[in-house]
Amino acid sequence: MRLIINADDFGLTEGICSSILELIDKGAVTSTSVMIAAHNSKEIFKRISNVREEIVFGAHLQITNGRPISPREKVLSLIDKSTGEFLPKTEISTVVPSEVKIEWKAQIELIQELCKRTISHLDSHHGIHRKLNLQTKYLQLAKEYEVPIRGGTEDELIKFPLPHGIVQTIAINSWTGRGRSWKDLAEILLDFRSRYTEHDILEVVTHPGYTDQELRNVSSLSDLRENDHRQLLELNNSNWLHDNGFELIQFSELLSIN
Repeated sequence: MRLIINADDFGLTEGICSSILELIDKGAVTSTSVMIAAHNSKEIFKRISNVREEIVFGAHLQITNGRPISPREKVLSLIDKSTGEFLPKTEISTVVPSEVKIEWKAQIELIQELCKRTISHLDSHHGIHRKLNLQTKYLQLAKEYEVPIRGGTEDELIKFPLPHGIVQTIAINSWTGRGRSWKDLAEILLDFRSRYTEHDILEVVTHPGYTDQELRNVSSLSDLRENDHRQLLELNNSNWLHDNGFELIQFSELLSIN
């Protein structure tokens, strides 16, 4: 079974970026997703100098927790008018899908500008792409940029009706940020494989990071990120994935499937 291990939230804090780059260098995660509309993300990203050319970045699309990249007048339905920030997650049912697409496209373009490379895949903060009123815009962008996507999750088993040539993963998100061990993740993977053999492209969603006050100020998921980091290293060092028939791959390898 082919497996992607993706680290979310690159750019949220420098501690998160340092953790993710270390894990990529050691082969413990295969990819990362950039959260470019988060507070100070653009400035943090510009200060990072040790990003190897072969590392590719996906877009961690946002309409929560941050401030729009797009001009305010183009995305009014996304904004809390008193703060200029994105709406709280509990209020996004009122957003206009066409404005979401404008904002997501602006985020993708900025990520590519700052990274000086094309994005490798699409996913979203808080799994917003799975909202029924936003799925179409998400798939349109996947087709436009010709990249794979994060689809549903292992509990929902949602498979989107994909545009021709686009591939999706099934995301394992029940492990990350819960203080669980790599052996817990191993059990989840084996259980999923035994029950759903037809889904052969899995993606483990992770949130590693080094915790500091900056992270505690901007994210409710803070100290538990260090556990994700440690356990991913232990999983990598154990060789368990290889010994149990899981093949680590890059998002770019999915482009040849269709």
